[in-house]
Amino acid sequence: MQFENLAGDFHAALTAGDRVRLDMTEPHSERLAVRVETSRGPLDVHSLNTGVPHVVLPWDDLDAAPVRELGRELRNHAAFAPQGTNVNFVRATGPSAIAVRTYERGVEDETLACGTGSVASAILMARLGHVTPPVAVSVRSGSILEVHFAIAGEQATGVALEGGAVVLFEGDLLLEAFGY
Repeated sequence: MQFENLAGDFHAALTAGDRVRLDMTEPHSERLAVRVETSRGPLDVHSLNTGVPHVVLPWDDLDAAPVRELGRELRNHAAFAPQGTNVNFVRATGPSAIAVRTYERGVEDETLACGTGSVASAILMARLGHVTPPVAVSVRSGSILEVHFAIAGEQATGVALEGGAVVLFEGDLLLEAFGY
C-alpha cells in the first residue's frame, strides 16, 4: 500500500497475521541533552522529528510519571515554539525494549499509543546507548510495537514501524455532503 499525508509519502505492507510494517519518513532535527527550565527545575531532554516533533525524556518510574502536568508544560515550552512538541516519557526495559507514555499535542493529554512517538523514543534511546535495534516498544494500551532502524553515524536509516492493525470503524463518505 502507498499513501501520503502532510509528513510525506508512505509505503506499508502486511506482515504476519494482523501486523503491518510502515516505512517511516527520515527522522531529522535531532537534539540531544537540551537543557530546559521547568516548574520541576532544569531538565535535560532529547528531541527528534519523526514526521512530527517529539521530546524524549528518560524516566525511571513510568507509573508515577507526570505525563499530563510536565507533558503539557514541555509541549508548550519556548524551546519548542512555535509549533510545540509531543512529549514521551521512556524507560528501557531490556537490551532491545522500552516502555513509553506519550503526551500528544492536538489531543492535549496522554494517549494510549503514538507511532511517531514510539519511533522517536526508540531511536533516541538507541542514540543514548540504552537499547539496540530493532526495539520492542510497550505503549500504554498494552500493545507492543516494533521499531526497525539502523544507526549510521548520527542518523537513523531504514526506519520502519510494525504493529497490529484492526478495523475500528467502517463508514460511507457521501460526496454530496461536500458539494460534489
